[in-house]
Amino acid sequence: CGWSCQNECTFLEKCGALHNDETWSGNIHVSCYVQVPEGITLIINPGTIIKFKHDRNYKTFDKAGLGIFGGTIKARGTKDHMIWFTSDAQEPVNGDWWGISIENSDDSEFKYVIVEFGEIGIEQFDSQVPIRNSIIRWSNSEGLYAERSKPIFENNILYSNAYHEIALEQYNEVEIKNNIFHDGVCAIHHEKTVSTIEGNYFDTYK
Repeated sequence: CGWSCQNECTFLEKCGALHNDETWSGNIHVSCYVQVPEGITLIINPGTIIKFKHDRNYKTFDKAGLGIFGGTIKARGTKDHMIWFTSDAQEPVNGDWWGISIENSDDSEFKYVIVEFGEIGIEQFDSQVPIRNSIIRWSNSEGLYAERSKPIFENNILYSNAYHEIALEQYNEVEIKNNIFHDGVCAIHHEKTVSTIEGNYFDTYK
């Protein structure tokens, strides 16, 4: 089942809070906001495509998203089989879905994922979630965002996110290493944060 298919593929629908540990594989359609609460682990296998319900009506904002609230997400793709988080629109645009939000999670991980067309890419609060070898693009606000957290951002490609590729506010301790930043407004916004920033490449910023 190729990435370009729309109606030919079978997508397993997900919506609402998870009550047990789950493993996602293949094609997933998220039709509302999915929550991963404390004590629950969501594992996403390599090559999984997750499409989120889009909504561009400013009166309803009935779009889908993914929130890890005390739980754990393990999204570990591979170089040849990346995990794809994207809009379900046939012609997607920035802000189609809410994005990925993580709160109070210390065991979560993203590796070889693509996150695109969200209101935000991946945000974390009071967490320490590493994001490695991933592509974060076309978010309507921030690509990666953190508050009171200890993330590692390493070997990623970040581009064309509307506000900042990475935004860090309120008492973070961060490692930003060997990433590629290009085609954006601002690469790194850094406020009340301590970071190690090494080996990164910045292109086409004013």
